[in-house]
Amino acid sequence: MIDTANKLAATILMNVDMTFIDKYTYPTEVTILNNVLRLAANLPISEFGKPAAKDPTLNNYDLKENNKSNYLGEYKFSKGGDAFVYFGVDLKIQKTAEGQLEGIIYRGTQVVNRFVLDFVNESVAVSRNVDMPAYLKFKLRPGGEVTNAYFNNVEFSKTEKENSSLIREVKDVYGLVSFSIPQKWKYNFSSTDFSANAEKNEALLTGAVLSKDKFSFDSLFKTAVGLSVSVIARSKILSENIGTFIWQQKIYVFKKGNESLQCIILFTKNASAGYWFMLTSPKAEFTDYIQKVVNPLLISFRVQ
Repeated sequence: MIDTANKLAATILMNVDMTFIDKYTYPTEVTILNNVLRLAANLPISEFGKPAAKDPTLNNYDLKENNKSNYLGEYKFSKGGDAFVYFGVDLKIQKTAEGQLEGIIYRGTQVVNRFVLDFVNESVAVSRNVDMPAYLKFKLRPGGEVTNAYFNNVEFSKTEKENSSLIREVKDVYGLVSFSIPQKWKYNFSSTDFSANAEKNEALLTGAVLSKDKFSFDSLFKTAVGLSVSVIARSKILSENIGTFIWQQKIYVFKKGNESLQCIILFTKNASAGYWFMLTSPKAEFTDYIQKVVNPLLISFRVQ
């Protein structure tokens, strides 16, 4: 903005579009620049450009105190998002010191968004912070239990306590990595690799971290199963977005002695490292293990 009468100019620089700012609550960039010029010209501060309209999302609804516990907890990324802000994020809802419900959207240790929840009704809340208000919608069971949450084109699935007897979260595996495996599976891991097996040893799950530039499906398969096996078939390399990562995968069918086995090798990477898993099981039970073990693992896989 240029004040030609007083020979003054002012510029505001922003690294994000100011439309992100809640203009019903906070002054716009026009207000700020105008008052910089006025102060420089020894003029009093002006109200010009300050929010004048009432926020249409404001409401008088109060969520009952005994219902607040239904919303507390962790919500894992399910699908959706974008490539700019909301990619690979999870959601946590907690109580503030003042007793309000607060939403925290995060990626590892990075907080992407944080806001107080202003409920419109039991299934819809509005986010309240410096960002423009946005709707946070919930899917509820008839008894009021929350199963899913939706925010800015992201769907989150609430982590349910009743699944704790079936799923065990494995943390700090070869670095700050965590994922879920069946509760009754035995596992061990070191700073670089991981292994787990089913109760009767009929299925084996292994994994490790390695340089993201030094990975080969065929080399890993040969190293894991040995050169003496007879390979019956192998798939092409496929890519699929599961959870918060893109996973490459390849399946092998082979014979070891008289036993027909099948395995899947999965690989993903981030900016610093590559991560792989390999599940091997009898061919007849392979699909069942994919559904019960591999899918939950990939959906829950997180690098902190």
